[in-house]
Amino acid sequence: MSYAEAPERTLVRIAEDKNWLSQPLNVLSRDLQTCGNESNRTWDSFFYEDRNGILFDPIRNEPIIGADGGDKAQETVNESLQNWFTENDSGIAIRISAKGGMWRYPDNQLEIYRISYKFGSKQKALLCAFHQYDGQIDNPEEMRSSLFTKEDSDKPIFEIIDWAKKISRTEIKYHADNSPEKEEKSRNYAESLKSGVKPVVVFDQMKQSKFLGNNPIGCPPGMFGTASEILGGKSIIMEGKMVRNCGKCGKTINRVIFKGYKCDCGGVYEGC
Repeated sequence: MSYAEAPERTLVRIAEDKNWLSQPLNVLSRDLQTCGNESNRTWDSFFYEDRNGILFDPIRNEPIIGADGGDKAQETVNESLQNWFTENDSGIAIRISAKGGMWRYPDNQLEIYRISYKFGSKQKALLCAFHQYDGQIDNPEEMRSSLFTKEDSDKPIFEIIDWAKKISRTEIKYHADNSPEKEEKSRNYAESLKSGVKPVVVFDQMKQSKFLGNNPIGCPPGMFGTASEILGGKSIIMEGKMVRNCGKCGKTINRVIFKGYKCDCGGVYEGC
């Protein structure tokens, strides 16, 4: 596989795995949204739940420990992430995942994690945001297996983003487009795949609508990220709150939202 393989071609290969297509609709939809974000070089954001001290992927309903696909570097990072999350009540963690590695990722990936708490409770959660970028990284194997931790502050977040912008010589925004429209599109594409529409047709539609961008995607089958909206406002992973239901109409939201978030009923989250 070429490092510069077109994203729609990568998806065609992935879709040859019938197990991928047979995933639950919400998992398939999230996988497609991750592909869209990666190919457009925008932030891909999600969260992990704390279940009795264990970090769980709430979409796939599995712990992050063991969900590494045999990638030793990812296994090391997941274990470090779990231990750090268990031992701390707040904080920032950063990973600089260099391109290459076991899965021959075509781009570097910046990963930012922040310990938070679900809205209206004391239950911990881990907010996560990933972004692909170019550039040469020294000691790639060592960096791929390393997790850097900081006290809770916005400063290291802005500093690492500025660093990635500098070495890649490209623009990296401080916020993400996590609009309901994007989630609706990914769900519609997933529904088309589940209904039997040929994958190549669906992926062409994704490309034509620009939901799918021009940059390569790095995820092999079964190694996609999870769900929900972490970035917002003018900075990254700052003031989000986990909200289960709309306070006005009761509609299930089940995501991290930010001040200004609008529900379909017209209700607006004003922040805390």
